[in-house]
Amino acid sequence: MVIAVDFDNTIVKWKEGGIVYPVKYVVDFLKRRKDMGDTLILWTSREGQELEWAVNLCKEWGIQIDYANENTKEVIKSGRDPRKIEADLYVDAKSVNSEHEWQRLKFLLMDEYI
Repeated sequence: MVIAVDFDNTIVKWKEGGIVYPVKYVVDFLKRRKDMGDTLILWTSREGQELEWAVNLCKEWGIQIDYANENTKEVIKSGRDPRKIEADLYVDAKSVNSEHEWQRLKFLLMDEYI
């Protein structure tokens, strides 16, 4: 499964003074899915040094990002490289963000390999 996940307000939240902290249930979900063999794409409006910082912060928290704002090699090899990242699941603060939704995702996605 290919999972495209946003960074701001999805993987991280912000406190006063510009301090970031991880959203634990999202970090745990992504680490578990990566352990199951999924491909993780960091799908964000960040670019350049800000994108590099986001990828490094994910690494620091144990999230192995396979691609950042780019399609997988398989998509590109197929002769396609659309602007929209191709994924099986898109995780964004504006779509899947509540505890209820994450519990539903855990049931639907995390338990399928158990």
